[in-house]
Amino acid sequence: MKLYIVSGLLFSAACFNEASAASNFPTPNLAAYYLQLQFGSAEEIARYGSERPNLAPFAQQPNSRVVGGGYEPGPTAIGLYPVMGRLVNFSYVSYSDVSKGYILQTYRDGTCMEGGSPIAIPRAPLIGATATFLRGYAQPSYQSHPSGYNDCSISLPRPIIFATNDLVTFGVPVRRRTIDGGQYDASPMVLQRDGLPWETYFWGYQMGMVASESNWVDSSAPGAAKLRDNFTVPSSLNNFELATLPPPRIEDDVVEYVNRNDFPKQPGGQFFYAVRTEDKALLDSVPNWQRTGKAFKSGGYVSVCRFYGGKNGGPNTHFYSADDKECAALKAVPALSYEGQTFAVNMPLPGSNTDGTKPCPIDSKPLYRLYNNASAPGKDYVSNHRYVTERTDVAAAVALGWGDEGQVMCVPL
Repeated sequence: MKLYIVSGLLFSAACFNEASAASNFPTPNLAAYYLQLQFGSAEEIARYGSERPNLAPFAQQPNSRVVGGGYEPGPTAIGLYPVMGRLVNFSYVSYSDVSKGYILQTYRDGTCMEGGSPIAIPRAPLIGATATFLRGYAQPSYQSHPSGYNDCSISLPRPIIFATNDLVTFGVPVRRRTIDGGQYDASPMVLQRDGLPWETYFWGYQMGMVASESNWVDSSAPGAAKLRDNFTVPSSLNNFELATLPPPRIEDDVVEYVNRNDFPKQPGGQFFYAVRTEDKALLDSVPNWQRTGKAFKSGGYVSVCRFYGGKNGGPNTHFYSADDKECAALKAVPALSYEGQTFAVNMPLPGSNTDGTKPCPIDSKPLYRLYNNASAPGKDYVSNHRYVTERTDVAAAVALGWGDEGQVMCVPL
């Protein structure tokens, strides 16, 4: 337990620094991204959910569409996956143990993987990890569409006609936009084939693969005769993107705590938001911190970054943001310590509602941010922010002197 001098007070900072720092959400392990959802009933999810984290309600199926103007296969083009299955051909390494990962045959290659060592995508790759594969290829059993989209789902004996060396790299998550303007975090999986740029596939948080971008450059063509002769090389015409966000998975409760004894000058007290079970248990054991009875659900497709000012001479308070540009700017502020990414939410969609709020993605509602105006002249207390879902709470805080900073996130209903 660390102690800080704040406004002449000796403040017990339980859970405010290394003792319980925010986790590096979603951690270097990318299991929450590299998944292939299977869809089941509520009964199946309740029965098998703990052992099969890839089970999800059908409504949470990612809906991706071709955005480059190329041909898009119809809903019955291939396999059991109505959306992604017609854009990328997946199968499991082991249907009896889905933790072993997936085999990816990619999209519109013009051939089918038949032998060698398939490109087996790990269920939980680490950020920055790479994997290499020797892949054997055969001609497809038939072409299911005049566009050249090949159905490799029919198991027939086919002689291997050539092989390639593939390298994939699993990247740090980046912020992307859906076709309708929603935001989500996705890990780029960059594929090189025989040393040449080929394709990047984006795996969305809690969604699996949802987007692709061609990396092929025409300058590679002179040294890539084998690839050009046997593949339909990637094209931006076939890029696909997530059309709209599915309903969020509810992951946890974000509980509001307040400390009034150590912060008597604060209007309403000093507030903190705990997500992790260990943070809640620690705060519940400290007499000066109390639950306010307010909480909101965490869940969505972007991560919330957390900052703390008390270590580097800044204000003894925490700040939360899901805005990727705001997070990047705050990381450059010397007085703030970046403590990682703590939980998931959604960001508002473009446009505005008739009541002045911003639209939230499906099954989400606004989260508002308040500031206690500690930086105003004559204020002798510590900066602090509150995060609430009800406008009545906003009005009550404003009456105490807080500033309304508006809607900053969306959280599950």
